[in-house]
Amino acid sequence: MNQRRLKHVDALVLCGGLGARLRSTVPNLPKPLARVNGRAFLDIFLDRLFQGGIGRAILCVGYRKEQIIKHIKEEAPRHPSWGEIIFSEEDMPLGTGGAVKNAEAKIRGDQFFVLNGDTLAEVPLLELRDFHHEKGSMVTIAAAPVPDRSDVGSIDIHASGRITGFRERATERAGFVSAGIYLMEKTALHSMPDGAFSLEQDFFPKITAEYPCFAFITAGDVLDIGTPERYNRANQ
Repeated sequence: MNQRRLKHVDALVLCGGLGARLRSTVPNLPKPLARVNGRAFLDIFLDRLFQGGIGRAILCVGYRKEQIIKHIKEEAPRHPSWGEIIFSEEDMPLGTGGAVKNAEAKIRGDQFFVLNGDTLAEVPLLELRDFHHEKGSMVTIAAAPVPDRSDVGSIDIHASGRITGFRERATERAGFVSAGIYLMEKTALHSMPDGAFSLEQDFFPKITAEYPCFAFITAGDVLDIGTPERYNRANQ
């Protein structure tokens, strides 16, 4: 019953990346349509998203967007558990931040989720939203402890949960890394520039320095298919 509280919170799903690192393994599909155990990764992702209580997904599509749009239009009638799905189309690469800004006119409500379309993370969205409200956060980033990944950036977190900084690459251990799920106040869009930019490199360091932004710590698994190695692991 409590999941109904998320029915009117939109979820932006970032599906527009070039997927250059995965192209040697999946050459003819946009990354979200890569097959994992016989299914399109995006279908598995949407199953999880709507099961988590979300009622409306905005797919931010760019690279090979026609394939994703066609796939969803054909697949959605076969999935009665899916909620409403609409598209925010990019005519040029906008990066993760530009994709969010480009979808501004389509977002309903005062808050919205942003999720990486190539990542599955065990994050309870309702708990994340309650945490976000309790803290009065402008942007809340779901963060996971990953002690053995030095190929990704890490997040510096105060004991209160407030985000105090970012490191592009960890030197010894990654500590806490982004789980690829964010909850934002819609007013955060006012701090975003126009054009192409990165959430992780350009926007988050700026917004966390200006406003209270917090990390929601999750102990759940984080699985992404961004590289051939991690894609093969997902299939295993």
